[in-house]
Amino acid sequence: MDDVLDEEMINLGELSSFKDYWAIFPCFKRMAADGFMFQARIVYEYDDLKKKIGGSSKVQISLGGYNEDGKVSIDESGPLVSEYFHLTFMPIFQTYKCDDEHNLVITGNSSKLGDYSVKIEVIKENC
Repeated sequence: MDDVLDEEMINLGELSSFKDYWAIFPCFKRMAADGFMFQARIVYEYDDLKKKIGGSSKVQISLGGYNEDGKVSIDESGPLVSEYFHLTFMPIFQTYKCDDEHNLVITGNSSKLGDYSVKIEVIKENC
C-alpha cells in the first residue's frame, strides 16, 4: 500500500511541475477549487504502443477536492471518444510525467488498450 501512495505522490509532484510552468500563461485558465482548463494537442499511443492517434481537445486538471486531487480529464473530441479510449486519469492508477518540453505524459496499461501513452501538449498559439 505504501508503494501505491508513494507513486501517487510522485505523480502529483509531476502534475504540479506541469501546472507551475503553465500557470503564468493566459491560455491556462484557473477554475474553481484549484482546477485548471486549457486547449491541448493530444497524442495517444495504444495497443501496446503500436498504434497512434491524435487530435486537439479541452483538458481539465483538478488539484484539490476529495477523491479529485490529480484528476486529468480530456473532453471527447474527434476520434478521441471514451468508448474506445481512456479520457479520465487518476494519479493512483496511471503514471504522470512532466517532460523536458513541459508536456504532460500519462502512461498506463489496461485490458482495453494494452500499454498506452497520452501526451498532452498545451497549444502555445492560444497563449
